[in-house]
Amino acid sequence: MECPECGHENKTNVKFCKKCGKNLKKNYIERFNSQINLLAVFAGLAISTLILILCSFLYGSVAVSGAIDLTIYIGLVLVTMVFVGGITTGIVGCRDFEDGMINGLFMSLIALTILGFILGIILLITMGIAASIASALKPFASSTASQTPSYLNTASNSNSNSLEPLYTFLKGIIIIILVFVAGALGGSFGVFLKNGIKKARNRGA
Repeated sequence: MECPECGHENKTNVKFCKKCGKNLKKNYIERFNSQINLLAVFAGLAISTLILILCSFLYGSVAVSGAIDLTIYIGLVLVTMVFVGGITTGIVGCRDFEDGMINGLFMSLIALTILGFILGIILLITMGIAASIASALKPFASSTASQTPSYLNTASNSNSNSLEPLYTFLKGIIIIILVFVAGALGGSFGVFLKNGIKKARNRGA
């Protein structure tokens, strides 16, 4: 069993590392917490923010033109953002592929939490503005509704029974899963790049 702290190869059933004394029998949660590198995670978040802004400019015109579905656009931006941020996390402070995967997942969780909080605030503000506008236009809307033909009401009722909300929900779940996968893969790939650079330097030396 290799010690994650010093790299010393210990016997399989030992509890502490013979070289540095590190506890090798921690449970999964303890090992997960000990492998989190906050500096690497925040570095990944910083790069993710830059990639988010860059991707919004690169893909935004395509989404506005209608050439790509809005859900696909959001998923593409989030996956790209988290993957590049995960690579940064893996390069900055991860020792092995497991470290890279765990820190990439944690960085993805933090990124989604922050984005969800910001979007929630924007949604509440938008709903408040929409409610104010609706209350201001209520007299006009009621007079217009009385003149609306009955077949339009029937069509609107049939549209409300569509499965579009379910499809949107499923797309959201798929995007969240892809974001976590991208973060884990990005972290592992960052470790791979860092190890490759180290080997190249050692050969050059």
